[in-house]
Amino acid sequence: LLVGVLFGIIQFGALFFLHNNMVNAAREAARKMAVGEATTNAQAQTVATTYLASWGLTFTPVATGAGGAAGTDVVVTITVPMKSATLIDMIGLFSPSSNPLLSATVTMRKE
Repeated sequence: LLVGVLFGIIQFGALFFLHNNMVNAAREAARKMAVGEATTNAQAQTVATTYLASWGLTFTPVATGAGGAAGTDVVVTITVPMKSATLIDMIGLFSPSSNPLLSATVTMRKE
């Protein structure tokens, strides 16, 4: 029981850390779109993918609103399958059949 609780704490911490990095990547990509450094959605998606490259996972970034006028919103969403993000799936909670996703979304107003 103690080992199970210990692994649960480690797993929760690892997923929390990954989610925090996904939010930071989405925020960086949205900021670049909002200030005009990334002029297309593809450039913002590249920024997010590059930010998360060291994780070795397959992230799916989706950016919208890059070509909008000032005052419109830009949105960046990054997802990754939970099955690939977990360290140890001890009891099969994250099976591919249920396909849960870990997701991070950031919205910013374009300048």
